Amino acid sequence: MAGSGPDVFLCGVDNSKSNDFLFRFPQQAMKRRMFLPLDNYIAKAQFIDWDNMVPALTEAGKNEEGQLLLPLTWTLPLTFFRPGGVSVEPNQTATFSDMLEDDTLRLASFHQFYEHNEYAHLTLTACAPFGNLADYDTETLSFTQDQLLSVYRHFAAQYAAFEAGEYDTSAPCWQDALKPYYIPSVGPGVETYYDQDFREGHFRGFSPLDDTAMAPVYSLDGGYYAAITSFAAVNINTKRPDDAFFVLDLLLGRDYQQGDLFELVHRYYGMPPYGDMMQESTPLAGNWYLSQANFKEYEKLRDNLKGARFGCVLDQSLTELYYDVAVLKEPLEETVAEAYRVMAMELAES
Repeated sequence: MAGSGPDVFLCGVDNSKSNDFLFRFPQQAMKRRMFLPLDNYIAKAQFIDWDNMVPALTEAGKNEEGQLLLPLTWTLPLTFFRPGGVSVEPNQTATFSDMLEDDTLRLASFHQFYEHNEYAHLTLTACAPFGNLADYDTETLSFTQDQLLSVYRHFAAQYAAFEAGEYDTSAPCWQDALKPYYIPSVGPGVETYYDQDFREGHFRGFSPLDDTAMAPVYSLDGGYYAAITSFAAVNINTKRPDDAFFVLDLLLGRDYQQGDLFELVHRYYGMPPYGDMMQESTPLAGNWYLSQANFKEYEKLRDNLKGARFGCVLDQSLTELYYDVAVLKEPLEETVAEAYRVMAMELAES
């Protein structure tokens, strides 16, 4: 400890109901002079390879003061299909409404709740149609109550149809949050985390060695956004800024990001911030990398990000709302109206 508070902030976003957020709205906290601008330190970094970090991620941690937050991991909701099974390539203009008009993408427009489906995918899908979620200049939600009602009416209706057996559960697709070790198609001889699950058939006919096409969830305004699930910053009150930044420099260095230390971090929180990692020449945890075909799919996904946002308490609220209206079948209009009121109040009062 030095000055007022810790020297370094290392924050992860866990959307369980019991989670207490250190920064309930990280992008709002950036406006309150809590974090040390890091541009001069980054320019002299020993380990950070800044030029190869995904631009959408670094841009999200920047404001008029400079670079304040550094992304450690990121993710987004995906539905995996066989190659050629997706009619729309990842792009920055397709909208959530476009997904509903496409027979294939409609499967990716809601969380299916099938066996072994990833909880993080539910959270990300619940939030994805609303882009950045909030306008932090005006401290208001970036979507209206009517838009929230429309999207969640879709979620409830699609889940009811899925529950009633109207979707073919043997279809060659499955859902997950984008994370290393969970993507089926990997390099020759490299095991994926789900090998046992593939053998037992939980992922509906996929093999760990299958190539895949990746479909994100698009926003109402067009394009899709990364969710930054963990990040680092230096306290503006630290009395040891050089030492504090050295910790961040080390953690974001390529050796650490590709090493065993970060294996569990990547499994839990998502992708590394470097766009070129996960190839045979840049494996994670010693030997994990994607097949060439899947890396090309990942490149399309990465390069067409419209932007990125930091996880916040709104993720938690929208996840609970999804579960309430789709699974518990709470009255739709009343439940959505109350959730919208509470989220707007939390943002305004934070």
